Amino acid sequence: MGTKIRSGGQWVSLENTSGAIIPTGFGGSWTNNTSKSQGQFYTNTTGKLIYVSATFRVRTVGSDTVDDTAGSSAWGYVSSPNSTSTNLADYFEVGRVRDNGTVDAENLYLNIRFFVPQSCKYIVRLYNNNLSLFGIAESKVSTIDWSEFELNLTY
Repeated sequence: MGTKIRSGGQWVSLENTSGAIIPTGFGGSWTNNTSKSQGQFYTNTTGKLIYVSATFRVRTVGSDTVDDTAGSSAWGYVSSPNSTSTNLADYFEVGRVRDNGTVDAENLYLNIRFFVPQSCKYIVRLYNNNLSLFGIAESKVSTIDWSEFELNLTY
């Protein structure tokens, strides 16, 4: 289930990346950047509000047990405008998605979505079932999709 907004009396998915339907009152465009990854700080320099939708795969590697993937979670954080801090204590948690976990899963997919105001820094961090951070270069984690929508209000 994606993020939906009310448009013309109907709920319209904001995550229609094909561009076929843009909600009434909005203009904008999607960009896809799978080179972005969890654990890295980014800054919204577009001058507009952006909507981030990022999907990650967490998988069992080598002799790992599947218990390590079950219960993993992705958390999104956004700074105050014009902040230069990279200390998460200075950020606001704006999104969280958690896999409820099954020991039968060798792969799980986490999709986190959140808005980022202009001039704000943002980051997604992935945690295992014990709330320990996955490393930035963690071989278990890969970015499947990282899409951002620049919102243009068209009143």
